[in-house]
This record gives sequence, structure tokens and C-alpha cells, in this order.
Amino acid sequence: MKLRFLTALGVVFVACLLAGCESSDEFGHPVPISGDSELMVYNLGDEDFGIYFDGQYIGKVIAHESRVWSVPSGKHVIAIKYLDGQTSTTQATLAPGQRATMMNMH
Repeated sequence: MKLRFLTALGVVFVACLLAGCESSDEFGHPVPISGDSELMVYNLGDEDFGIYFDGQYIGKVIAHESRVWSVPSGKHVIAIKYLDGQTSTTQATLAPGQRATMMNMH
């Protein structure tokens, strides 16, 4: 009986791991986001940074790479937060189907 319980617990644990949530990193645990517009961020700098969409951490962009998120249309506040604590914030109004592009050279 105890063995069946442990086996079932192991199966549940593996299923949770395979569910596909993004793991946390030095900026925290990203929240899922989706919508009818896109946010593309280019990191032209030498350090990784975190992206915050309306105050919610949605993920990081690695140095010298880019990343795209599906985001809701409307008026939003987008912030880039660096490991040294500095923050760069901008406001964007996105129409459905529109892609907002940000570039960082920090």
C-alpha cells in the first residue's frame, strides 16, 4: 500500500514537471501572458535583463539576443530591469495585431 502511494506521488510530481511552466531565474518567476499583440525586445547590451509588463515579470532577455511575447492590446507600462537594480520604463499603446519593439543598449 505504501509503495503504491509513493509511486502515485512520483507520477504526480513528474506530471507537474512536464506541465511546462517556465522556471524562475534571477529576476523571479515569470507569469504567463498572452494576447492579440506582440512585444519584441532586442538586447544589444552585455548583460541579461528582466521584462515587466504592467508590473508583472514576464521573462528575461539574454545579452545579445531577442525575445517575443504575445501580449494584450491596449495601454501598458513596460519596464526593463537590470541586475544592478536600474530600471528603464516606457508606456505603449498597442492595437490588436500590432508589434511593439524595444531595443536596449545598456
